[in-house]
Amino acid sequence: MRVFRQRKKLLIWVMRVLGTGFFLWLILRRVRFQEIWFHVNQLSWIAYLFLVFIFLSIQFLTSYRWKLLLSMTGIKEPIYNLYMSVLYGQTINQILPSSIGGDSTRIAYLFNRHPQNKSESISSTFMDRFLGFFALLIIVLCVLPFVNFVSSLQKYLFSSILGAFLIFVVLIFLEIFDGVIERMINLHFIPKFVHHTLDNYWLVFRKYRSRKYQILFTFLLSLFTQGLTIISHYVTFLFLGIDISLIQLFVVFPVVILITALPISIGGIGVREAALNNMLEITGDEVLSFSIIRYSYFLLLPFLLFIMSIIEKVLELEDTGSE
Repeated sequence: MRVFRQRKKLLIWVMRVLGTGFFLWLILRRVRFQEIWFHVNQLSWIAYLFLVFIFLSIQFLTSYRWKLLLSMTGIKEPIYNLYMSVLYGQTINQILPSSIGGDSTRIAYLFNRHPQNKSESISSTFMDRFLGFFALLIIVLCVLPFVNFVSSLQKYLFSSILGAFLIFVVLIFLEIFDGVIERMINLHFIPKFVHHTLDNYWLVFRKYRSRKYQILFTFLLSLFTQGLTIISHYVTFLFLGIDISLIQLFVVFPVVILITALPISIGGIGVREAALNNMLEITGDEVLSFSIIRYSYFLLLPFLLFIMSIIEKVLELEDTGSE
């Protein structure tokens, strides 16, 4: 069984590498590298450092949101440790050719620190992802009426589907479907260990729901973070001399995020570029110019983590010496 799992992981990794190569080939076969150099060369060091600062600020806001969610379940963690874990997860997710994603890294960190709170650890990471996804859907629903590349019928269909899903989620938080959910959890054909697991997660979810104002604040923080992320991408395009529509980017990027979440490439490389190339109707040169700048943030993360770990060790030695 262990050998089978190892072979399965290897096969998945090989498929991701092939997927990454295929989608990159779709872009690279039409790329003019002198155009990429032209766009990248327009970005000054001051502008680049500003974009890096925004990126790191977004990761900090994500860490703070995670901290708020953990505190709702009784888990207390320093923001610095969570920030380090988020940055490390981003490094794993984007750089290393591993099947272990950033979320798995964050969960492993919590398992190590709070082995008795596994349900809370997993649920906090899931809620963090869900609130971010929910915020993206709200953004799409708000900007969809103002886009021109979608027909009126498509706008109506998308708005209806999104609206129905959002209303359903709100009704769950308002305890409308509690009876139905509890009956589903207690169905007789569900194995006991599954029932026990589902019951634990349901209890944790009710902890979140009992703190409605805190959840509302966390959602608003997610909305701000997602909006800031999309605006930072828009500013990156502008710094590179690429003219695109901000409204269109607000609609396209949530879709791109969902596509890159599919396990068909390493860190979404290639898939992201192909999606942006088609949905934003920009050239492969412009897409790769944007991706080079964006991916460079993640190449900087190992060095930043190394510096932060050195500073942490120095501070620990100073504290030990003062004692």
